[in-house]
Order: sequence, then C-alpha cells, then structure tokens
Amino acid sequence: MTCVTGGYAILDCSPKPEPILEYNCDNSYWKPFRNYWHRVDLDVSSGCATIRNVQKSDIGRYFWVLMDKDRTESLKQYTRYSIMDKVSITSLSSSLSNSGLTTSLRVQFTGEMEHTVTWTRDGEDLPEGYQLSEFNDTLTVRSTDYGTYRVTVTNSVSEDHAQLTLTAEPAPVSGRFRVSRIAVSIMGAAICAVLLGVFVQWKMLNPDIKPQREDIVTAPRTERVELRESV
Repeated sequence: MTCVTGGYAILDCSPKPEPILEYNCDNSYWKPFRNYWHRVDLDVSSGCATIRNVQKSDIGRYFWVLMDKDRTESLKQYTRYSIMDKVSITSLSSSLSNSGLTTSLRVQFTGEMEHTVTWTRDGEDLPEGYQLSEFNDTLTVRSTDYGTYRVTVTNSVSEDHAQLTLTAEPAPVSGRFRVSRIAVSIMGAAICAVLLGVFVQWKMLNPDIKPQREDIVTAPRTERVELRESV
C-alpha cells in the first residue's frame, strides 16, 4: 500500500455501516472507528491491520481505500475473510451393537461444518474390518479389538482430541448356566429325600434289628489269694 502526499488510507469492510480505521499519509497518524477502538491495531510500516477478538459479525469483504488530499478515491485493494469457530469435542462414548459382536464409538463436537475427523488405535492404524459413518463421527470395530482409540477433530483454525479405551470385561454368567446350576441343586435335594425315605421304611419293617457291634475283649480276671501260716 502506497499513500499519496496529503492523502488518506481507509480500511473498510462491506457490509459494515462504518469504516474500521483511517490513516493519514503525511504524519502516519491513524485512528480506529467506534466499533473497533479496542480491537484493531495497525503496523504502519507494512500497512497490515490486525483485528482481535473476532466475531461472526466480522465476516465480510475487507478493502483499503486510498484517497488523495481532496478525498477522491484513487485505488482499492480487496480481500475477503471468513470467521470460523474453533472445534471442541463435547463427548466420546461407546456402545455395543450387532448383538454384542461390534462396538460403536461416537464423537460429538461443536464448531464449523468444514472439519476433518480422524481415528487411530494405540497411535497406529485402525484394526481390520473397521467401519466409519458418512461424516466419520462414528467408528465401528469388533468388540474384541481392544485398545485405546483416539479421535482428532480439526478445521482451518483449531484442533481437538479425545480418547477412549476398550478393555476385556468378565463375561456375565449365561442364563442357561444359571438354570443348570439350579437344576443340579434341586436334583441333589431330591436324591437326599429319596434315601431318607428308604431308610425310614426299612426301619419300620425291621424294628428288632439293631446295629451289630464288635465283641469286647476283656482281660482274664485275677483273684488275690492270701496265704497265712498256721500256729
């Protein structure tokens, strides 16, 4: 940007109602307009203006207007800028699918629609057989593909990460196994009841029979005999 002697340079943005700043070519003095008092800065040597704390309302076509001392426009230089929100991951969750054979990992985030979503497992490529949804926000893998899954969401101005670890969990006892254990317990109780019934019936039919016991062996009895002398 080259100013003419006695001229001015004005930075404007369409469709803004007022310019951003005005620069005096003679004394290098510049001033921002009301809506940019605390948000704009100008590097006089390069003619580069910096706007801070940008907002969606700052989207537009920016241009420098060079004017002579009579404020007659002599040159315009245009450039267009778009304002993009940073991406921010709000959640990363997993759920079983396909009767527990597969696990789906889903990422949710805020930000612009122009974004890229990529996945890795343990810092490397994804396992064989993985599937991605249309916008890559849902990853489906086998439920046995354990590891730490990392998702990265990027756009032109920012990047965000999140990770989730899939581990092997103890398999729950199946319904069939629980029923089998109950059946075994019932069967054992029934056998005990039958044996007890048989013993009672036998006792009633043979009341005089007593359990035999081994003969007790005792030592021979020894009598004490005292001998007295006759007088």
